[in-house]
Amino acid sequence: MVSEILYEMDMEQARQRCLDEFSDILKDYAESFAPLTPSSRLIEDMGLDSFLMVYFLTQVEERFGIQIDETEYEHIVFVEDILDYIFSSAHKF
Repeated sequence: MVSEILYEMDMEQARQRCLDEFSDILKDYAESFAPLTPSSRLIEDMGLDSFLMVYFLTQVEERFGIQIDETEYEHIVFVEDILDYIFSSAHKF
């Protein structure tokens, strides 16, 4: 699980690893996208629709071993929002 690996990295390395993992998930179903940054918008920049957004977040949950409450989905706009969620859950790693 990726979350266990993140615990052993410094913050910059861990954030880059997350971006790499997000890109890996997105490549399977996003038509095309620019390199991910924390300020990338999932819908406008990555081209996700609401269905793909749920799929993406589900894949993130599985890969990182976290649980995102579905009521939070609508508040996730930027890649940074997911990073914050992952690192706020870091005490569980």
